[in-house]
Amino acid sequence: MPFIQDEDLPEDLFRGPISPQGTYTEMAGGNHEDIANYRPGGYHPVHIGDLIGELNRYRVVHKLGHGARCTVWLCRDRRGSRYVAVKIMVSSIQREDMIDLRLADLDLSVLGAMFCAIPLDNFAVTGPNGTHQCLVLPVLGPSIADGFWVRLRDPAATLRSMIRQGTHALNFLHRNHICHGDLRSENILVRLADFNSLSEPELIGRIAVPVPIRVRAATGPLPASTPRYVLAPCHIRGLCRSYMMDDICLIGYGSAYHTSSPPPAPSAPPANLPPEAILRQPNSMGESCDIWAWGCTIFTIRLQTPIHPKTYNDDEILGETMRVMGRFPDELYNKWEERSSFFDPDGEWYISSKEKLDCSIEDKLAHSRRYCPVRRYHNHGHPRPSRSLSVPGPERYLLGDLLHKIFVYDAKQRISARDILDHEWFKA
Repeated sequence: MPFIQDEDLPEDLFRGPISPQGTYTEMAGGNHEDIANYRPGGYHPVHIGDLIGELNRYRVVHKLGHGARCTVWLCRDRRGSRYVAVKIMVSSIQREDMIDLRLADLDLSVLGAMFCAIPLDNFAVTGPNGTHQCLVLPVLGPSIADGFWVRLRDPAATLRSMIRQGTHALNFLHRNHICHGDLRSENILVRLADFNSLSEPELIGRIAVPVPIRVRAATGPLPASTPRYVLAPCHIRGLCRSYMMDDICLIGYGSAYHTSSPPPAPSAPPANLPPEAILRQPNSMGESCDIWAWGCTIFTIRLQTPIHPKTYNDDEILGETMRVMGRFPDELYNKWEERSSFFDPDGEWYISSKEKLDCSIEDKLAHSRRYCPVRRYHNHGHPRPSRSLSVPGPERYLLGDLLHKIFVYDAKQRISARDILDHEWFKA
């Protein structure tokens, strides 16, 4: 079929753009996956009511989410009479590449294992776009940093407990020579209590009725590689009031790797990477990279605001890091090509008289609503959280001490996950 251009169709301000497969959605925008990824090597087409798994064990009820490597579906386990999350990988992902499957073979009796997303089952499904590896996981709640906690009267103790659980999970991975590779608050989800007694209509009433956005073909019939419709994720927070627990679960192992075979470059967001990884220094991937990312995540969870705004690019993050945590070692500083845009030849920050000169970890903990400026010549404003959590003085001192032990430029000197667990901040 020849490639169809948008201008070949009648003008319709409400439809989505034409994909390379010649398909489009009847409604533009929407929180759904890119239909261009329904192709060989990509997503598997799924519809509400589909039966998947061995002996059609799992029936699709709703959509939970999607990422670049998978779609995730709320399903009813017809054998176990329970609700589960089924993660269907793109077909380009091979079974041997999935760290998730290795987790189930580890010693799960140790403490940290209970805070990791361990597959309950796995299978493969073959469709028009190839063979897709599938993981069956518990249904989890929202991210630990999605803003819910700022409405509680005293969330500090709960959040600190959840951070400790996440540290146990990280320690479990590192003890088994596995690096997570993408530690951030979006991958720390809250566990839900058993809601299996809810009927499907009762559950749908809490998480929203699926609203299909129909997919059309520009010419001819819809290709088999594409679903008849796509869906926005359900509102899983509708279960929080009755079923949310104080326990967390670490998810998102798509970037995980064994310490003996690190990837050539990181895949985590730059805001959570240490300077040596942003600058692509040799041997920068490993447990120490995870530890730095966990430090950023600790800050985000406890204060409910990121340590670096997500709008920052690599050089802005490096500038802010050096400004807050001190000058880089010469081998790092000299590798940073854009350093002269931020610092003068003596390593002094370029800054206007109206901006706050000194900015430290303690400043960030004390003023979580105010981000430190990055470039004095930026014309655009940086986003500020609508609400964030304060850290009282005594706790601020201990949390600052912990973060200083994490944000160390010499990767070999960074505190370990085991040492983080022993820090006094958890006893505050």
